[in-house]
Amino acid sequence: MADYYPLIAKAITGLDKSTGEARRALYERARTALVTQLRGVVPALNESDITRERLALEEAIRKAEAEAARKSRFDPPPERRRAGEPDETSKPAPPLPKPPPRIAVLSSKHYVNHGGSEMVVYRATAESGNPPAIDAVAEKVGESPAAVRESYARLRASRLLLLEADGATIRMAPPFSGVPTQHRVTVDGREYYANCAWDALGIPAVLHRPGVVYSRCEQSLEPLDLEVDLDGPGPSTWLFHCLVPAARWWDDLVFT
Repeated sequence: MADYYPLIAKAITGLDKSTGEARRALYERARTALVTQLRGVVPALNESDITRERLALEEAIRKAEAEAARKSRFDPPPERRRAGEPDETSKPAPPLPKPPPRIAVLSSKHYVNHGGSEMVVYRATAESGNPPAIDAVAEKVGESPAAVRESYARLRASRLLLLEADGATIRMAPPFSGVPTQHRVTVDGREYYANCAWDALGIPAVLHRPGVVYSRCEQSLEPLDLEVDLDGPGPSTWLFHCLVPAARWWDDLVFT
C-alpha cells in the first residue's frame, strides 16, 4: 500500500492559492486519477487491493487537509504595518491543540461526512469479520482507551456506531454486527454477520465484492439465500418489511 501523502502535500504547495475549494478540486482529480490508474493495471487488480489503495489515498488527503487547515488558522495573511508599530508576526504561534483520536469508516462517503476520521473500526471489521476491541483500536491510533471511548461516543451521536452499555464494546458498525445474528454474509470466503436483512445487502456493497446472503423469513423461518454481485442482488420476489418507521430506527436499533 503506497503512501500518497508526499504527493498530495507537494501538489497543494504547487497551487496558486491554497483555498478550500482549490484543494477539494485537487483531491477529486487525485481520486479520479488513482482509480483510472488502478483499473488499468494488467493483470487486473482485485477489488480488495483497489479499495486498500483508495483508503490510503483518503488517509493522505485527511492528513494533508488537516495540515492545510492548521496553517490557515494560525498563519493569517500579513497586514501592512504603520510606521512605528511592533511586528506582531515575530510572536511565537500558540501551541496546536491535540486532535481527537481518529476512528471510523470504510466507505469514502462516510469518510468525508465524518470529517476525515481514520478508517480503523470499519477497516478492521472488513478484514477480520468482527469489530475490533477498544484496546486494539487505541493501539492502532496511538491513543488511550479512554480517549477512544470518547470518540466512540461521538460516532454513536453521528449514528455510525451502536455501543453496548459499557460504551466500549461495538454492538453494531452498520452494516456489520458485533454479535452473531441469523443474517450471515459470505464474501471472498470470509463470513460476516449483518444486523438485519437490509444490512446484509449492504455488506457486499461496502466491500465492493460479490457475496452470498444467508438469512431467513422471521414469520415462516424459511431459509433465504441470495447471491449479490457488484450490481446488486439478483431477481427475487422477496420483500423487506420493517414495522418501525425508518426515522425512528435509532430510537432502539436492536428492537428495530
